[in-house]
Amino acid sequence: MKPIIQILFFFLLLTQTAPAQIITVKQDSTGDFTSIQDAVDAAQDGDTVLVWPGTYEGGIKIYYKGITVGSLTLTTGDLSYMHQTIIDGNDSVGGFDIFEIDGKVTINGLTIQNGKAMWDGGSFNSGGAIAVWYSQTDILNCIIQNNKAYSAGGGIYYANSEGILSNTTIRYNHAYDRGGGILAASSDITFDSISKCNIYVNFAASGSDVYNVSDDFPMNIIVDTFTVMNPDYYYLFEFTNPGGVVIPHQVEQGKITQTYQDLYVSPNGDNDNSGLSPEEPLKTISFALLKAASDTLSPDTIHLADGLYSASSNGEHFPLSLKRNVSIIGQNRDATVLDGENKIYLLHGIYHADNYKISKLTLQHGNGKDNLDSHIGTFILDNNRNAVFENLLVSGNFGTQVSGGKVYNSNNTIFRNIDFVQNTGGRAFRVQSSNQIFDTNYIENCRFIENTPDYADPDHGFGGGAAVRTSQSTETQLITASFINCLFAKNHTKDYIWSGSNSLSVSITSEVYLINSTLADNTSDNPEGANIGVSYSSNLHVYNSIMYNNQPAEFYMINPVNGPDCNLYIQNSLVDGGEEAIRILDDGNNVFYDAPTNIDTDPLFLGKWEHPYQIADGSPCIDAGTLANLPDFIELPEYDLAGNPRIVGDSIDM
Repeated sequence: MKPIIQILFFFLLLTQTAPAQIITVKQDSTGDFTSIQDAVDAAQDGDTVLVWPGTYEGGIKIYYKGITVGSLTLTTGDLSYMHQTIIDGNDSVGGFDIFEIDGKVTINGLTIQNGKAMWDGGSFNSGGAIAVWYSQTDILNCIIQNNKAYSAGGGIYYANSEGILSNTTIRYNHAYDRGGGILAASSDITFDSISKCNIYVNFAASGSDVYNVSDDFPMNIIVDTFTVMNPDYYYLFEFTNPGGVVIPHQVEQGKITQTYQDLYVSPNGDNDNSGLSPEEPLKTISFALLKAASDTLSPDTIHLADGLYSASSNGEHFPLSLKRNVSIIGQNRDATVLDGENKIYLLHGIYHADNYKISKLTLQHGNGKDNLDSHIGTFILDNNRNAVFENLLVSGNFGTQVSGGKVYNSNNTIFRNIDFVQNTGGRAFRVQSSNQIFDTNYIENCRFIENTPDYADPDHGFGGGAAVRTSQSTETQLITASFINCLFAKNHTKDYIWSGSNSLSVSITSEVYLINSTLADNTSDNPEGANIGVSYSSNLHVYNSIMYNNQPAEFYMINPVNGPDCNLYIQNSLVDGGEEAIRILDDGNNVFYDAPTNIDTDPLFLGKWEHPYQIADGSPCIDAGTLANLPDFIELPEYDLAGNPRIVGDSIDM
């Protein structure tokens, strides 16, 4: 062969596509490999990794190559192999991570279980069984079960991708954030209308079974079995229309029969029980929420028996996705305990989960630090209306942003008789609103005690009691919060620019009322800080309250914007240090200190027993408050925190 012809023939060979290979995986070492990952690494575009029956390790990465991975279902058509060929993450790694494929990946005939998607050494935290990124991936004849994602897609996560789902069962998966079964983000997912899938009994903070975040790719779900026969947005959450029109769906049958009656739950119960009586209780609150079918005409209550509700003790799935018109009420506050076991926060008020009550519970050991998509230690309400939280103990929780609870864009909410005690990280309680939302929130008979910062995190977790703020608006007051009959004691903040106030922060066009409340012995490492901060065009109205022995000062005001002034009104109150205890740090701040009705002296706290901050006999605060000048919309509780009548005749104490 002449040299020029040899060269041409060589280049011709380079341009030819090599025939696809079948690479075998067998645990008895008679195949090409014993590890699926090793076979995947050896495969080229178009190859098939054929897996013999057995249980194999998860954490399989398919990057930059379009291949097929499947059981002997591929070659025999026998669907029984999907039950015999198992990818098990052993609760430590996910199933498959699929990334940037030009061709197509097919997963066929496998059970993928016990996967765990979390941030660990750079791994993804979405898609407990299968995470698909920038790829086309079809999932056929598979069982996706008992997987978990610290973020989204407890079972399957599609991001900027496309795929077909056929004859696949997605069940018992759990996402701490969105999409317990599936989350699709800017992805085109097609459900086989002939070989139908099953999606049921999955759990997530939002979208218990499916969450769609795909503006350009509307989803049409076609399944044989779904969690319930007639799912609403609680099960099928559409990000572009939250709380509104549900994702289009065709369901043949429901796995759970919903009920419009009250339900009963006990840690010693069984989710196969009816749940309709204390004698036949369900086992988990999360399952009861799936089963409850309530509306405004027939609100339901889930009654909890005393006991411990946690992932390890009774298989509870946190955070609980709260449901509109469904209340959760415990038997006794200190004996009905929801425990996050330092893994995740506890309650999520899903978008427009309106008209419900949470009562008589202890909420403890929630974690909003170690999981990146959650910075809330205990609970968050997102656009909830007419929600009531009462008779709760919120203690021992940890959150980077908020260690206790956050209320966001939620109107007419009531927080009554709640003890926020010894939480660590961000503030124990925050009320927040966006620029377009006008909210009103009531905090009554609540105690904020010994809530402290996270010193291990230099830039977050500042500590402190409560905060009220909107989102960077300087036009008008967009949020109103009233603290009535509350106690702030021994809270602490660290030295950081945003941690100036150790008890109460009023910031960014907020309107706050502090009435008949006591704030004492709160401290800060910040030398420029104070007990209460008023900033960024906000207004604070103080009536009948005691501010005593707080360090390094009682108030500060700062307003470094061109918007409206900050205003501080104080009347019929005890201020340690008097008007001089108010630090004015720049221009645009106004103080209206009613000197004739305010006092500066020792309040004479009782200093012992169950209520050490109760004022003792002979206190100058007795009968020193005002009833006549309170805002018309304020309704004072009948009793103070110690159980004494708040109003006696025409008199009221500070």
